Amino acid sequence: MRAALIPPCGAEYTILSSDIHLVLPLPECVENRDYIGAYRAAWNRGDYLILDNGCAEGRLVPNEALLNFAQRIHAQEIVAPDVMGDATATVQRTLAFFKDNPRARNFAVMGVLQGRNEDEALRVADSYSRIPGITTVGIPKVLVQAGSHIRARIARKVLEYFPNRFDIHLLGLSSHFQTEMLDVKFPRAVRSMDSAQPYKYTEAGVWMTALKVSKESVHRRSSYFSRPVGYDAPMLNHNIQTFLDWAKSNES
Repeated sequence: MRAALIPPCGAEYTILSSDIHLVLPLPECVENRDYIGAYRAAWNRGDYLILDNGCAEGRLVPNEALLNFAQRIHAQEIVAPDVMGDATATVQRTLAFFKDNPRARNFAVMGVLQGRNEDEALRVADSYSRIPGITTVGIPKVLVQAGSHIRARIARKVLEYFPNRFDIHLLGLSSHFQTEMLDVKFPRAVRSMDSAQPYKYTEAGVWMTALKVSKESVHRRSSYFSRPVGYDAPMLNHNIQTFLDWAKSNES
């Protein structure tokens, strides 16, 4: 599995430790020259760029602005608009995204498997299987609240029920299960995941080993994308590499 890094203000170019990226369309990111520069450098060397929609941040970006930013950064894939925890509203919003925005056909599109449980998420996947423009399904971290291994189960069933239909991406890591990448074995066909985890632990002064991470719960500060803080460089490098290694342990 490939891991996308979600960097804070001041550590933008560390994303080049990976070759797949989830770009956020938040105003403080869009207006940050280093943020844009880092992803331009990634695109120039042939990396894969996914543009998020802002829903997980509670700041869903309007479709027109999302598509404009996707063109600006040369994103190959866009996360379709979704509604946190609501399967029906998410499918409706995704269908409207395609209907009202012909430009969406210029990109690969990730449909998010929102819902309150495994069955609802899989019903959303079934709906997406009938939409040719959706090439990837994203399994959101909010589902972890319904069970620590739920995302792995959903991924296995997507692969079983819809063979060769979707790429699979894991959207973020839940604060309810911060060692998910270490403790859960995902199907090797899962393409990618993203998280700010190595940066959050570095800010908290925690080395990301299995023992310490399992005992420490850390959260992202409100100024994460707008204000830089000092870092212990060796710790940050270690935590980024540890995070990439945990994801790679599930690599196809």
